[in-house]
Amino acid sequence: MRRIAGVAIVVLAVASVAYAAPYSGASWVVHDIASSDVPGPQPIRAFPVPAAAGWSGAQLIYDNYAEGLGFSASQARDDFNWIGMPLSNADVTIYRLTGNVSSPTRSSCTPGQQKYFTNAEGVSTDTTFVDDNRFPYKIPRPGHWCGAYFSQIQIVPTDATDRIGVFLPYHTNDWGQSSPTVMEDHNYMKQTNSYYLYVHGEGQDLEDWDEAEALGWASMVPTGTSSYCPFLMVDSNGTDKIAALTIIHDLGQGAPTFGFMDIYVPEPATAALLLGGTAWFLRRRRRR
Repeated sequence: MRRIAGVAIVVLAVASVAYAAPYSGASWVVHDIASSDVPGPQPIRAFPVPAAAGWSGAQLIYDNYAEGLGFSASQARDDFNWIGMPLSNADVTIYRLTGNVSSPTRSSCTPGQQKYFTNAEGVSTDTTFVDDNRFPYKIPRPGHWCGAYFSQIQIVPTDATDRIGVFLPYHTNDWGQSSPTVMEDHNYMKQTNSYYLYVHGEGQDLEDWDEAEALGWASMVPTGTSSYCPFLMVDSNGTDKIAALTIIHDLGQGAPTFGFMDIYVPEPATAALLLGGTAWFLRRRRRR
């Protein structure tokens, strides 16, 4: 029994060796939400992983509504609900990156404390725009003010992961108007943008961009010409886990920018396996 435990310790030690070389081999895909994914009951306060993603065992580690994020009182800038960054819970930390960013492919930025604001809450009786349950108008989504040219967040799961997914619907923005415009709609706004992605691996300095893998432009339009509530899913290279995912948007490529919500990672299969082993061992002891 001691020999088996020793082997297990060696295996765990080898598996936990820090990965400090430049990351490579990650991949991404975007799936739009479908009406069948969110049939009700209304209002929808958290979005499930789209069925088209084929991701079983996904674990919601950041639920915007459950985390207590509030809505802005209106779409006017004076009524914004400002959110201090970073946002965090036991499973994940979400930073807003700051610094001198001259282009989306040159991110000389670091985790910062600047604030984002949340969207105004949509109402089902709003007939100004089309009411569609595929757009999360009942979920507070942090995003940046349009006066800032770049929008960028870094998602750092507490435990490095083989896969990470996040919804990136448009964020209600402010254009200095008190009445709704097409750019301020919080009930129905199709996504047409592309964002720049970076992946860091375990053991890497999350502020060292030479160690990160630049995945390039990730289109939020999986099919057709737009999408309602795109779900970005990033996979590791199969060997080295993902320690952080950075998402950058250049408003010069199209506005408004993204709002982020509902972050997923895989269920902790290793923990479940260990728990199963422990349960078996306890049952065995009881039999004796």
